[in-house]
Amino acid sequence: MNLIPFLRVIIRITYSEYLFVLVLFSLLFIFRFFVILNNRRYNRKEEYLASIFLYVMEMKKKFSWKSVPVYLHDPHLMLAVLEDFDSKFSDYYWDHLKKEVLEKYLSVYSEKWKKSCFWSRRSFVARVYFLDSEKADPLVVGRFLQDKVPLIRMLAASLAAFIASPKLLHTLFKVMKKEPINGRYAYYDAILNGDSRVFSYMKENIKTEKDLEIRSLYIDLLSARFDSSLLDYIEDDLHSKNINLRLVAVRALLKFPTKETEKKIIGFLKDPSAKIRVEIVKILPSLCGKLAIKKLTDTLNDEDWWVRFNSALALKKLGKAGKAVLEKQKDELTQAAVKYALSLPDENKKVV
Repeated sequence: MNLIPFLRVIIRITYSEYLFVLVLFSLLFIFRFFVILNNRRYNRKEEYLASIFLYVMEMKKKFSWKSVPVYLHDPHLMLAVLEDFDSKFSDYYWDHLKKEVLEKYLSVYSEKWKKSCFWSRRSFVARVYFLDSEKADPLVVGRFLQDKVPLIRMLAASLAAFIASPKLLHTLFKVMKKEPINGRYAYYDAILNGDSRVFSYMKENIKTEKDLEIRSLYIDLLSARFDSSLLDYIEDDLHSKNINLRLVAVRALLKFPTKETEKKIIGFLKDPSAKIRVEIVKILPSLCGKLAIKKLTDTLNDEDWWVRFNSALALKKLGKAGKAVLEKQKDELTQAAVKYALSLPDENKKVV
């Protein structure tokens, strides 16, 4: 059998593969080269534009567009430099310069791009609104809150919390409740860092809000401010049939552990929800000290393993007296929870 024709075919295929790999790596190298080159050009433009702004501010001169070369008339570049300066300066000269750039240049693009189908342009509009929130269009911000792109929604949430108009806040909470729990952190951050009028809005509406999901959001956010007046509004929620609302209300109650609330808190050890019983078990050592040992001994035999485990952890924090109780446990399921709790390193010092 003659193998020479077959070997020739293999060699040709091998050569073609080598050539393909070589061309591919060459293209990648060229692409990388141009990316680096473009970034360096952008950085030089950014530095030059920043130097012009600094010169105008230091010399206390009136800003003139003639001092800015045409090739620096890039809205995205201008916005990036403006955002950087806005985080560093707050004097009269900076405010005057910022107002001039926004009104004469960036606002033109934000007006043009507020209905753009490109998410990067909609993001540009939201960022411009941040720099001049007084001129932000509430209708546009409301539309951005319902945008398909998560980044736009996050930016709009921060804007809505800063503008704090009732209509925008109503839309914000409606959108927020539709997000999965893990997707709400950016909204929480936006609201907690927003205008104080947001909290006034929530306190006013919590009395009449019938949507249980939105009501739970109000309670959760208001409790983050440690405002004890919240306790006046959540009495009914502590006994709600909705488990999530009841859980949020109990967590809010736990942030105000006083002699007045102690009895009420301990009463939730009999709550039908294991999640709520876990929350109570966790706070008992700091709430009652060594007086909690009897309650925790009972919860060691809870039907839910997670409650038993957290009871064991709580007893462990109570020092020798708590560990003595753990060593006496004979139930197999309880022993498993105790063994796991004792194997973990101590996080807190024992309660005196």
